Amino acid sequence: MASVVSKRIGLMRYGVMLFSLAYLGLSIATAIYILALKKSIIVTTIAIYCYIQVCANWRAMFVNSNKDYGIQVEEGLEQDIHNFCPECNIYKNKKSHHCPLCECCVLRHDHHCFFLGTCIGLNNQRYFVILCLYTGVGSLYLSLQIFLTSDWVFNRWFNYLELFMPFGYAFSLARTTTLSSAYMVIVYNLSATIGMFCMYMFGLQVHLLSQSVTWHEFNSKTHVSKNQQILTTWSNFTTNFGHGLFHFIVPVMSGFLPSRKGKFPRTKSDERVY
Repeated sequence: MASVVSKRIGLMRYGVMLFSLAYLGLSIATAIYILALKKSIIVTTIAIYCYIQVCANWRAMFVNSNKDYGIQVEEGLEQDIHNFCPECNIYKNKKSHHCPLCECCVLRHDHHCFFLGTCIGLNNQRYFVILCLYTGVGSLYLSLQIFLTSDWVFNRWFNYLELFMPFGYAFSLARTTTLSSAYMVIVYNLSATIGMFCMYMFGLQVHLLSQSVTWHEFNSKTHVSKNQQILTTWSNFTTNFGHGLFHFIVPVMSGFLPSRKGKFPRTKSDERVY
């Protein structure tokens, strides 16, 4: 019975991530094909930069652990029973929550991302934000280049709207005459859909960081209201993002900087950061 449950947890944790890896490989192959056709230095530079950012930050998300090993209990001081995790048998930090898929308590737990196969928390949320940004930009840019280099011809102008409608690609797919055109329609719609979703996630994460709120708190409505916050929006974002904003520009550095590994610096105005 335990082995069956373990297999199901493994499938839930890594099953959707395989789709993400498949799309990444598919998009890289398509980008190489388009670059071979266009032979543009600008297009090539943008594509390479976006893929380096995605790969570096995806790697950094797994390198930087979010596991909460518990807080040190001082003798004679009572601990809040609500902070005790029976699964991990520890007194966790205030914003830590247990993830049944990762089988541990996660520091400043935001959510478990099925597409990336890991939890988003204290030490890897900044990489997740950058990953969402460049996946969104890269996917939308890829869909634009596919549209510009395609040989799709429709009889009426409004038929082009099918390319931007949910499930509208099924109608466009039916009109294709070659295998390559059908392939491009599928990759185009995947890229456009994933790109818009990632840009939405990027905006949501920036908003939550600027309010010093995790998605777990926002969803359960346990966060502090905006009127009760002491830090400004920008201060909240820079405090929770950590290390500096150059991560948005330098992909190699953002993928290889060390994490804070259990050190919990607290701001004097907000003790709920962790």
